[in-house]
Amino acid sequence: MPVPSTSSSPGYSIPGLSIPVRRSRKNRERKRVEISIRNRQRKERLEVRLMRRVVERIFAALGLQTQEVSILFASDRFVRRLNKHYRGIDLPTDVLAFSMREGEWTDIQPQVLGDVVISVETAARQAMEMGHSLDHELTILLVNGIVHLLGYDHMEKGDAERMQARERAVLSEIGSP
Repeated sequence: MPVPSTSSSPGYSIPGLSIPVRRSRKNRERKRVEISIRNRQRKERLEVRLMRRVVERIFAALGLQTQEVSILFASDRFVRRLNKHYRGIDLPTDVLAFSMREGEWTDIQPQVLGDVVISVETAARQAMEMGHSLDHELTILLVNGIVHLLGYDHMEKGDAERMQARERAVLSEIGSP
């Protein structure tokens, strides 16, 4: 069973959730970053093009050049169902990361990092509490999710410090939208 990378347990792409990446012959030959973004929530206006540029900047800051990732912006209700199913926690959360770099099948498609699922409703509440924009909060959550896909974790103190340092470095390099 897939487990999101909020801990160090193996994870897999969510069945039926991965967003198909359309590849042309030209894209396969150039070997470039593939980013699939889907917005499945309707409560907040979301600039998908801006979020794509943010992910591209995150990838550049992390030195990722040929990887693939799927990003899903969803409702609290949807994220709560995923969180309950995969983590046994019946509450919404801000971000879930489903890594394809963990577990026994990592060598099948090593360029695929995995899926990041973000609750836009939770992100909006957090942005309001922190006094910054929704776009800034989504950037923070995108960095967190993608760093999780790379194997970083925050369950143990030392791991959390390394992950937070990496996140701060990426956020410092890319700035805020």
